[in-house]
Amino acid sequence: MLAELARLHRELPDVTILYVTHDQVEALTLADRIAVMDSARLQACGTPRELYRSPANEFTASFVGNANLLPVTVGSDGVAFGGGELTVDTEGVAPGAKATLCVRPHLVGLGDGPNRLSGTVSEIQWRGATHRLYVEVDGHRVIADLRELKDPPAHGDEVTLHFAPEDAVLLAAGVGHD
Repeated sequence: MLAELARLHRELPDVTILYVTHDQVEALTLADRIAVMDSARLQACGTPRELYRSPANEFTASFVGNANLLPVTVGSDGVAFGGGELTVDTEGVAPGAKATLCVRPHLVGLGDGPNRLSGTVSEIQWRGATHRLYVEVDGHRVIADLRELKDPPAHGDEVTLHFAPEDAVLLAAGVGHD
C-alpha cells in the first residue's frame, strides 16, 4: 500500500493527497509536508527532513523518530549538562536559560570524540545490523544506535559516548506547549 500511494503521489503531481497516520515511517516516506498534532493542537509543520533534523519542540523531536532529549542550561559558548560543557549552537537562546538538547541516537558514537558523555551501560540490544546501547549519563538515559559492534560493551560497563556539535539541536524550554 505504501509503495502504491508513493507511486500515485509521483504520477499525479497536481493532485493533493491528505494522508492521516500515526506511523512515522509512512509519514516520512510519503509526505512532502507533515503537520504534527498533539491534543488537537498543531505542534509543527514542515518537510519530513526539517521536522526530523530541526524539530520545533520536544514533542515533535520525540514523535518524529527516536531522540535523546537532555535538560541543559545555556552558557556563553555551549550548554551545561551534568558536570560538563557541550559545544552546540546556542543562537537565539539567552545564556542561563533552561533548554533541551536533542540528539538522534544514530548520530551518537562510542569512544572519544567531541561532546563526550560518560556513563554506564544499562541495556544493550543486538538488532542485526546495529546495536542499541542504553547508557545512564548523569541520571538520564542516552540511546546510541551503532553499527554492529564486533566487541560490544556489557551491561554495567563504563563507556564514553560522543556526538558532533552540528548533530545536536537546542530546543528552547516551553516552545510548542500551551
